[in-house]
Amino acid sequence: MPKSLLDLAARLDKTATRINKAASEKAAFVALSLVEELADVTPVDTSKALSNWQIGLGQPVQNEIDARFFGSKGSTELISEDATVIAARIALKAKKPGQKIYISNLAKYIVDLDGGSSLQEPAGFVKLATDNARLLAKTTKL
Repeated sequence: MPKSLLDLAARLDKTATRINKAASEKAAFVALSLVEELADVTPVDTSKALSNWQIGLGQPVQNEIDARFFGSKGSTELISEDATVIAARIALKAKKPGQKIYISNLAKYIVDLDGGSSLQEPAGFVKLATDNARLLAKTTKL
Protein backbone atom coordinates (compact mmCIF):
# COMPACT_ATOMS: atom_id res chain seq x y z
CA MET A 1 0.00 0.00 0.00
CA PRO A 2 1.41 3.44 -0.91
CA LYS A 3 2.53 5.61 1.95
CA SER A 4 1.65 8.86 0.20
CA LEU A 5 0.23 10.25 -3.00
CA LEU A 6 3.79 10.61 -4.30
CA ASP A 7 4.35 6.89 -3.75
CA LEU A 8 1.10 6.13 -5.52
CA ALA A 9 2.07 8.37 -8.45
CA ALA A 10 5.45 6.65 -8.72
CA ARG A 11 3.82 3.21 -8.73
CA LEU A 12 1.30 4.28 -11.36
CA ASP A 13 4.10 5.70 -13.54
CA LYS A 14 6.03 2.44 -13.25
CA THR A 15 2.91 0.44 -14.15
CA ALA A 16 2.16 2.70 -17.13
CA THR A 17 5.74 2.30 -18.38
CA ARG A 18 5.50 -1.47 -18.06
CA ILE A 19 2.15 -1.54 -19.92
CA ASN A 20 3.46 0.71 -22.71
CA LYS A 21 6.53 -1.50 -23.13
CA ALA A 22 4.42 -4.67 -23.25
CA ALA A 23 2.01 -3.13 -25.77
CA SER A 24 4.94 -2.03 -27.92
CA GLU A 25 6.43 -5.53 -27.83
CA LYS A 26 3.06 -7.05 -28.77
CA ALA A 27 2.68 -4.62 -31.68
CA ALA A 28 6.17 -5.54 -32.93
CA PHE A 29 5.38 -9.26 -32.58
CA VAL A 30 2.16 -8.93 -34.59
CA ALA A 31 3.87 -6.76 -37.23
CA LEU A 32 6.67 -9.29 -37.64
CA SER A 33 4.15 -12.11 -37.91
CA LEU A 34 2.31 -10.16 -40.61
CA VAL A 35 5.50 -9.54 -42.60
CA GLU A 36 6.39 -13.24 -42.30
CA GLU A 37 3.00 -14.25 -43.68
CA LEU A 38 2.99 -11.61 -46.43
CA ALA A 39 6.48 -12.58 -47.55
CA ASP A 40 5.42 -16.21 -47.58
CA VAL A 41 2.24 -15.75 -49.63
CA THR A 42 3.34 -13.06 -52.08
CA PRO A 43 3.57 -14.57 -55.58
CA VAL A 44 7.19 -14.77 -56.72
CA ASP A 45 9.01 -14.49 -60.00
CA THR A 46 12.02 -12.19 -59.47
CA SER A 47 11.56 -11.81 -55.65
CA LYS A 48 11.05 -8.04 -55.99
CA ALA A 49 7.47 -7.95 -54.69
CA LEU A 50 8.14 -10.13 -51.65
CA SER A 51 11.34 -8.18 -50.91
CA ASN A 52 9.35 -4.95 -50.75
CA TRP A 53 7.46 -5.84 -47.58
CA GLN A 54 9.16 -3.20 -45.45
CA ILE A 55 8.78 -1.80 -41.94
CA GLY A 56 8.70 1.93 -41.32
CA LEU A 57 8.77 3.26 -37.77
CA GLY A 58 6.99 6.56 -37.20
CA GLN A 59 6.36 6.95 -40.93
CA PRO A 60 5.92 4.74 -43.98
CA VAL A 61 8.95 3.77 -46.02
CA GLN A 62 9.47 6.01 -49.01
CA ASN A 63 11.27 3.87 -51.55
CA GLU A 64 10.69 0.73 -53.52
CA ILE A 65 13.69 -1.58 -53.24
CA ASP A 66 15.20 -4.10 -55.61
CA ALA A 67 14.83 -7.81 -54.98
CA ARG A 68 16.95 -8.77 -52.00
CA PHE A 69 18.18 -11.71 -54.11
CA PHE A 70 17.19 -11.35 -57.75
CA GLY A 71 16.09 -14.50 -59.53
CA SER A 72 13.62 -15.75 -62.04
CA LYS A 73 10.67 -18.12 -61.85
CA GLY A 74 10.87 -18.09 -58.05
CA SER A 75 14.46 -19.34 -57.89
CA THR A 76 15.39 -16.99 -55.02
CA GLU A 77 12.08 -17.08 -53.16
CA LEU A 78 13.28 -18.69 -49.93
CA ILE A 79 16.46 -16.66 -49.51
CA SER A 80 14.63 -13.42 -50.35
CA GLU A 81 11.84 -14.32 -47.94
CA ASP A 82 14.34 -14.96 -45.15
CA ALA A 83 16.15 -11.68 -45.88
CA THR A 84 12.85 -9.76 -45.87
CA VAL A 85 11.88 -11.18 -42.48
CA ILE A 86 15.35 -10.51 -41.06
CA ALA A 87 15.17 -6.88 -42.26
CA ALA A 88 11.76 -6.51 -40.60
CA ARG A 89 13.05 -8.04 -37.36
CA ILE A 90 16.02 -5.63 -37.33
CA ALA A 91 13.76 -2.63 -38.00
CA LEU A 92 11.33 -3.64 -35.26
CA LYS A 93 14.13 -3.93 -32.67
CA ALA A 94 14.42 -0.14 -32.91
CA LYS A 95 10.72 0.42 -32.12
CA LYS A 96 10.01 2.66 -29.16
CA PRO A 97 6.79 2.49 -27.10
CA GLY A 98 4.12 4.62 -28.72
CA GLN A 99 5.86 4.63 -32.08
CA LYS A 100 3.63 3.65 -35.01
CA ILE A 101 4.58 0.73 -37.23
CA TYR A 102 3.95 0.96 -40.95
CA ILE A 103 4.11 -2.10 -43.17
CA SER A 104 4.45 -1.12 -46.80
CA ASN A 105 5.04 -2.66 -50.17
CA LEU A 106 5.96 -0.16 -52.86
CA ALA A 107 6.45 -2.65 -55.68
CA LYS A 108 4.55 -1.08 -58.54
CA TYR A 109 2.58 -4.25 -59.27
CA ILE A 110 1.70 -5.42 -55.73
CA VAL A 111 -1.92 -4.28 -56.20
CA ASP A 112 -2.16 -6.37 -59.37
CA LEU A 113 -0.71 -9.40 -57.58
CA ASP A 114 -3.18 -8.96 -54.72
CA GLY A 115 -5.91 -8.62 -57.34
CA GLY A 116 -5.19 -12.12 -58.61
CA SER A 117 -2.88 -11.45 -61.57
CA SER A 118 -0.74 -14.44 -60.57
CA LEU A 119 -1.92 -18.02 -60.47
CA GLN A 120 0.33 -18.64 -57.45
CA GLU A 121 -2.06 -17.04 -54.96
CA PRO A 122 -5.74 -16.13 -55.11
CA ALA A 123 -6.84 -12.52 -55.07
CA GLY A 124 -7.00 -10.95 -51.62
CA PHE A 125 -3.94 -12.53 -50.03
CA VAL A 126 -3.04 -9.21 -48.35
CA LYS A 127 -6.45 -8.89 -46.68
CA LEU A 128 -6.31 -12.50 -45.54
CA ALA A 129 -2.87 -11.92 -43.99
CA THR A 130 -4.00 -8.72 -42.25
CA ASP A 131 -7.13 -10.47 -40.97
CA ASN A 132 -4.90 -13.19 -39.54
CA ALA A 133 -2.72 -10.52 -37.89
CA ARG A 134 -5.78 -8.88 -36.34
CA LEU A 135 -6.85 -12.23 -34.91
CA LEU A 136 -3.33 -12.79 -33.57
CA ALA A 137 -3.41 -9.34 -31.92
CA LYS A 138 -6.74 -10.14 -30.27
CA THR A 139 -5.70 -13.55 -28.99
CA THR A 140 -2.13 -12.84 -27.88
CA LYS A 141 -1.75 -11.72 -24.29
CA LEU A 142 0.54 -8.89 -23.28
